[in-house]
Amino acid sequence: MHFTMKKSFWIIALFSFQLIWSQTKIASATLELKKGSEYQKLMQIHHSKTDELFVSASDKEKITLFKFNRALFLADRLQAPKQKSYSNQLGHSFLENGETVLYFSSDDSKKIMAFTFNFNNQKTTAHLFSIPFKDELLITQFSTNNRFYMLSHNRYEKHLKCYVFEGNSYQDILLNLSDYKSNLTKNNMIPVVDYIENSSVEVIDNTIFNPLYSGAYKVKLYPQNDKVVLTLDSSSVLTQVLEIDLNSFEISEKAFPQPELGDVIGNSNSFLFQDKLFQINANAEQLVLTIQDYAQQESPIHYRFNSTENADFKNSPFLLQTGNKPVKELKNSKKFLSRLQNKSAGITVYKSENDFLLTVGGTNMVLSTESLVFGSLFSVGSVLASGEVYIPELYGDQIPQNLFFECRLDATFKPEKLSFSPLATDYVSYFLEEHSSISVYHLIKYHDFYLMSYYDAKEKQLQLRKFEDGYPEKF
Repeated sequence: MHFTMKKSFWIIALFSFQLIWSQTKIASATLELKKGSEYQKLMQIHHSKTDELFVSASDKEKITLFKFNRALFLADRLQAPKQKSYSNQLGHSFLENGETVLYFSSDDSKKIMAFTFNFNNQKTTAHLFSIPFKDELLITQFSTNNRFYMLSHNRYEKHLKCYVFEGNSYQDILLNLSDYKSNLTKNNMIPVVDYIENSSVEVIDNTIFNPLYSGAYKVKLYPQNDKVVLTLDSSSVLTQVLEIDLNSFEISEKAFPQPELGDVIGNSNSFLFQDKLFQINANAEQLVLTIQDYAQQESPIHYRFNSTENADFKNSPFLLQTGNKPVKELKNSKKFLSRLQNKSAGITVYKSENDFLLTVGGTNMVLSTESLVFGSLFSVGSVLASGEVYIPELYGDQIPQNLFFECRLDATFKPEKLSFSPLATDYVSYFLEEHSSISVYHLIKYHDFYLMSYYDAKEKQLQLRKFEDGYPEKF
């Protein structure tokens, strides 16, 4: 289901039939969001301690917070007025007294409004933070461990600053990185903060399916409850890992050498998944995939192929997808490795039941050779081809091009020659394609299934729908 399939009538009908049985409507609630899609925001928050679900839906005038119990029945809702000047939804935190706090910012991120929702006394409050961000560049933000975090870099210092928000208060902590260097080549090193500042940081959620473009980022941040892990693939020499303890804010470093490819510099990247680090390194002659234990750093597993042989560990053909055009199949390893050289190499990992699905390849922006019409989704053929829900911001006539193949590995990371089953994200993509009245949505992994909350502008409802991986049992 994840590679080339013709968009014939019977395929669409078959997928439509599967969709009926692969998703379930969980709940709905009346809601009316004002027009102006740029102001419409929706976020799902799973409170891991209470197992409750909160859904925030906002427009330029108000924020409505819905509370669902652990059985996903609607338990309550609260509403707070909102100014349109705070349109950027950032994250959330939970307080010990049960209050839920949502954070919205101004366009320059220097002013942050914290909206507190207290379902016990049915009250809401708003608190404004003014953060100077003096000589600072905001790098990224994320929520974990019931707190909200922002990372920034001082342009004139060799450290990061971590802002920790909890309720209506925050603290800022300096993360001194002056002793850490990043390799650009074997003999060229720069301060790690300089590399981070000049690289986009991608926050990775390992519970969901991550498209290839996420795996192509050279700096990735993995929130892991009481710590965050930063991986940096600044060169083909090694993967550098920085762990930041979110209690003590101590920093530790690890280094994972990339497999060597001879005298030719490789195109490399990595992906941290659970307790394993996956690395790829490729040049025009060969590609090496390495899997090793993150804690032990010993006895890695290697899979490789060269330009004159096929990759016997892959489950799909070599595929090329440009924008929303049909997926093309490349004939051999040589063509794949050659095309990969002008792309940002990437890898992503997803666990479905007892298997691991790896997407390996590269991505870049290319000039369009014809006029393409982009909506909010890929075409059905593209959904079937990759399962990715992604349309990037486009500049001029540039469109995204993905080059990839897929691997299915068992629990011991041995290749499995089995056909792919559909993923929940495949069904989600097709569902969105078929329902144009959905103006905004959010998807999370909730226990062992995907949960999508969305606003149906036609029905004027917030709706929750469940999606699952695999073929429906009734199919």
